[in-house]
Amino acid sequence: FGASESANDRADSAAIKGRLKACDGGVMPRCGDRCDPRWRTRSHRTGRRRPPSALHWSLLFAVVLSILLFPPRPAKAQTTEIVLHSFDAPKGGYNADSGVFRDQAGSLYGTMEQGGSIGAGVVFKINRDGSEIVLHNFRGSPDGADPESSPVMDASGNLYGTTGLGGAYNRGAVYKIDPAGNETILHSFDVSDGEEPQYGLIVDSAGELHSFTGGADGGSPESGVIRDPVGNLYGSTPLGGLGYGVIYRIGASGSFSVL
Repeated sequence: FGASESANDRADSAAIKGRLKACDGGVMPRCGDRCDPRWRTRSHRTGRRRPPSALHWSLLFAVVLSILLFPPRPAKAQTTEIVLHSFDAPKGGYNADSGVFRDQAGSLYGTMEQGGSIGAGVVFKINRDGSEIVLHNFRGSPDGADPESSPVMDASGNLYGTTGLGGAYNRGAVYKIDPAGNETILHSFDVSDGEEPQYGLIVDSAGELHSFTGGADGGSPESGVIRDPVGNLYGSTPLGGLGYGVIYRIGASGSFSVL
């Protein structure tokens, strides 16, 4: 019985080897040890790889396109906020309606609409170490009051700005503060030439100051002016004109025109 079993085993082994040889020496997963050549592709029979299909190319194109359209973003640098100064109201002023400007030494200048010695606002300076210096305490008419814009500085270090109230007629004023801290009212508005200026000044190359506060061809300006290289000023008003505001130009000689 043992000899017969060994012969049968040898016969089965020979049959399996024959079928494997017909499959080019490989066993397909789907057919186990009874490999059927019909299951094998040409690439299996020839040893060459099957070329990529249309699906493969579509997936590759989608990956490349996504990389091009949505490239990886570099990690953002970490930013840290530093509070340079906390105002001590009311002494140091409060209710800032405008920003600040920086001089060449790194000091910051600005105004507070309220606060100060009598609550009429201040002009301040913030040093590089964060300390505050109150350059001027507004005192109301005939001095200015309620500054609503940042000052500007000329080449000599003088500061210029406007206040919404105060002045000789309590309709606003244009002021100057010299490097020593002395304040001078340069102009007091009296309604006929405008009132309550809300925005600041600009300084031209000759050191002259310009500000627009309204007129027959425009009213209630709510923004400042810009200056072109030849000295013309441009601005806008929300009222006047046909009732919906104007864009205007003030020439270098002082001429006014609605654009």
